[in-house]
Amino acid sequence: MAGIVFSVLYGGLTFAIQPAAMWRRYPELHGDQIVCLFDHGVRTELTNRHSTADWTFWSRASRIGDIYVLEAKDQGYCFIPARSLSAGDETRLRALLQQETQAGPR
Repeated sequence: MAGIVFSVLYGGLTFAIQPAAMWRRYPELHGDQIVCLFDHGVRTELTNRHSTADWTFWSRASRIGDIYVLEAKDQGYCFIPARSLSAGDETRLRALLQQETQAGPR
């Protein structure tokens, strides 16, 4: 029973509370974000900064509703709305995630 309670709490923290807290803490996340996917990693661009992370930086990927969520090993996230992808781009993204992360998008 304790394991079930822990699993529910951990899932809520990981997929609901933590991303929402980051959203409130960093107002720059509210602006436009550009995500470029490459064979070697992911480049994100915000209004005032950019970064590139190798695929090894991302520990897992999930699809929650209409959004792909890349979860970093150190509590970072990258959100990619599926509606922003063409059919070919989404197929390529799913293939990259399957190849480069532990289990691909869930």
